[in-house]
Amino acid sequence: MKKPINRLTTLDTAIESERRTIERLQGNLQQAREEVRKAEETQGRFAYKALGEGEAAAQADLTKAEELLSKSQARAKSAEIALKAAQDKLDALQRERQEAFFAQKRDEYAREVVELLKTDAEELEKALSMMSQAREAIRERLKKMEALAIQAGLDPSRTHKRVSENLRHAIEQRAQFDSVWMAKEARESFRQPIPTLLQATLKNLVPELEEQERAAS
Repeated sequence: MKKPINRLTTLDTAIESERRTIERLQGNLQQAREEVRKAEETQGRFAYKALGEGEAAAQADLTKAEELLSKSQARAKSAEIALKAAQDKLDALQRERQEAFFAQKRDEYAREVVELLKTDAEELEKALSMMSQAREAIRERLKKMEALAIQAGLDPSRTHKRVSENLRHAIEQRAQFDSVWMAKEARESFRQPIPTLLQATLKNLVPELEEQERAAS
């Protein structure tokens, strides 16, 4: 089965063909105008002798020159008309190609919209749903940790607040959301793995985390 020919390819071929036609017609017009010029020169050579002096031979030659000039002028006019028609056709083909190009790009855009909705948006929806579940789990975990910290005689309020703030900054940086300006070093720190970020935040309350960090390094 033959692959269907692209509309733009068809129009490009037609446009190139019409451009070659225009070049040929321009050559024809130039040649016709040159023939008119020569016919006028010939007419000028015989006009005085034929009409002024009444020479019979000159009159015959003048008649031929006039006929040739008339034909040359008509041919030049025809060449001008043909050239204009070819230029008009070329303009129409170029407009048609522009419309075909726009139509093709609109179709491509529509296909990308479908893929955006079916693929990318669905993936983002899943990711946001998972992130929402993970954040809710973290909130619940922090509530439980807060109760245990109080029972252990600790004040977790500032540290837990930092955990929430750092998580927000991490989400903004990792997901490339708009956020407040911060230095490059700070941005990089919030792009590290979440467990590493939270460990650095919580080690003030749990010194064992710092020992584990030193042991790992």
